[in-house]
Parts: sequence; structure tokens; C-alpha cells
Amino acid sequence: MSEIGAPERRSDRVLDRAATGTTINSMRMRATFISCVLLAALLGPVAAMAQSLPGDPRQGRALSLSVCADCHLIDKDAPDPGPGSAPSFQAIADNPTMTPLALRVFFGTPHADMPDLILTGRETDDVIAYIVGLRN
Repeated sequence: MSEIGAPERRSDRVLDRAATGTTINSMRMRATFISCVLLAALLGPVAAMAQSLPGDPRQGRALSLSVCADCHLIDKDAPDPGPGSAPSFQAIADNPTMTPLALRVFFGTPHADMPDLILTGRETDDVIAYIVGLRN
């Protein structure tokens, strides 16, 4: 930069333009990056919801009615297993921590309060699709 009152040299103007251009370019890059991050954050859940589960919820309900309904209330139209029963499928579905992956892990792990229930991969997919389909 030139001193006050001193004539400005051509090299000073070139340096000023180069510095300003670099600042503008880095600001544009930062704004583009932030825009991409925000867009991904907004559209990520939409894309996840658009993916369908591999199971058949109708088959999952039928299987649940025959295998799970002795202990769980599987829906409002199914017979109530009575007081002291296991959580209803609606309560399980409404629990935000019970993702399809969490349900898959649960079904694949023995539990003391549950009978030894051995489901095929297809049956597991069907029951998970049914439970997740109950979400409000």
C-alpha cells in the first residue's frame, strides 16, 4: 500500500485486487459449503423416510397375531392380553429409540422375559415393517 500523499504504484493495485479476489473466493466457497451441509441436513431425513422397509406389514400383523398377541397388544383391534402384559406394539412403535435396526437387534437377542422366539429373516422383516408402520 502507498503512504498518504504518495502516488499509488501499479503493483499496489494488483496486490489489493488479488487479496480482495482471494477473500471473495474463500467467502463464496465457505457459503457454498455451508449451503450444501444445510441442504443435506434438511433432505437427509426425507430421503430416509422415502426408503421403504423390506418386510410386508400385513404378513407381520398376521404373524404377530399368532405368535405375539398372547403377551402384547398388537393393535387396537386385537384381543387385549390383560393387565401385566408386555408393552403394546403401539408403545414400541412410538418409542423413538426403536428404529428398524434396534428392533432387528432385539429380535435377534434372547430375553429372559420373552419366550425363545426364532423368526426367519423374512418374518423379522415383516414384523418390523408392521411395528414401524404403527407410528403416528
